[in-house]
Amino acid sequence: MTDRIQISNVTKRYRRAGGATIVPVDSISLTVAQNELVVLLGPSGCGKTTLLRCVAGLETPDEGEIVIDGRVVFSSAKGIFVPPDQRRLSMIFQSYALWPHMTVAQNVGYPLEGHKLPAAEIARRVSQALELVGVGGLEGQYPGRISGGQQQRVALARALVSNSSVVLFDEPLSNVDAQVRNQLRFELKRMQRQIGFSGLYVTHDQAEAMELGHRVAVLQSGRIAALDTPRRVYEEPTNHYVANFVGVSNFLDGHVRSITEGRIVVETRFGPFEVGAAEPHFAPGSAVQLVLRPEKISLNAAAPAGQAQNTVPVRIEAQLFSGAYTEYVVSAEDHTFRVWSHDDALRGFAEGDTAWLSIKPAALRLIRHPEATRAISP
Repeated sequence: MTDRIQISNVTKRYRRAGGATIVPVDSISLTVAQNELVVLLGPSGCGKTTLLRCVAGLETPDEGEIVIDGRVVFSSAKGIFVPPDQRRLSMIFQSYALWPHMTVAQNVGYPLEGHKLPAAEIARRVSQALELVGVGGLEGQYPGRISGGQQQRVALARALVSNSSVVLFDEPLSNVDAQVRNQLRFELKRMQRQIGFSGLYVTHDQAEAMELGHRVAVLQSGRIAALDTPRRVYEEPTNHYVANFVGVSNFLDGHVRSITEGRIVVETRFGPFEVGAAEPHFAPGSAVQLVLRPEKISLNAAAPAGQAQNTVPVRIEAQLFSGAYTEYVVSAEDHTFRVWSHDDALRGFAEGDTAWLSIKPAALRLIRHPEATRAISP
């Protein structure tokens, strides 16, 4: 499969007033394959938008190389910098960036003006692009007279009208309401599959990343902390940062007590916990954290029969009904757990009741303890 975007060891530095240097992009390497959408996920300040702007040509990296469709558009070693308008890609901005004095048709057709196409061909492609994104018939309207969701669709149509093989997305759905955002996610996924463009998509929204990305790159302080399919990023977090940022997690400190026959036993303050699969980079005595996803935890009125491991007696502190599930906030000594349940039978629990928390070994994930990780970091 051909790579549409190749990012190799790209670094971008900024010097602040007073002389301090920050590095929002720190030697990042990443590829985007043909027909693939890769999502850059992370909180504000992690470097995701700066990296996207480097690919677009709106920022000049200090080091590294960027290749788009086999063409080097930036290379620090070779002294190459191709301007943004010559990179043969499209970009959708968070602010839509629609010209208010132009009609919808004029906004969408603007990228085609420089191609010297006949007016009839431009009109045909504009109409086709608007129909594709679900706003056909708005050609004569001005951006200020249509809704935010419609403006976002127009911005998407403008990005697609040039038939670019590469499209960059800078948090394009953050300015529309939740219902429209959910619909646009579905339509964007459908259009990406139908048209087959390759994309690099920036967001801080975990649900958006999980739903849209073929792969998700979780950025942490200018570096890639995890890069894999959405399911594996969620189910197999690489460290505390990823487990804490992607989804909701409960953490429990411990140390590896034993590893035998493909299973690992971790000693915690609440007794032993068995993890379904032993991982080769952990050894007996290692400081670790157990990751307990709230939807994987069970609550019972009594201790599970014959099960001494993976159970903790808890007190119900609160119940929070969320529609799709009920969240139970429970405590064991001074430790709090969040549990998500779809079980109607648990509705009999009341705040102050005692219950037993349990989790299956296969549902547990093991990561290196963050304090131990910091101790061995360079």
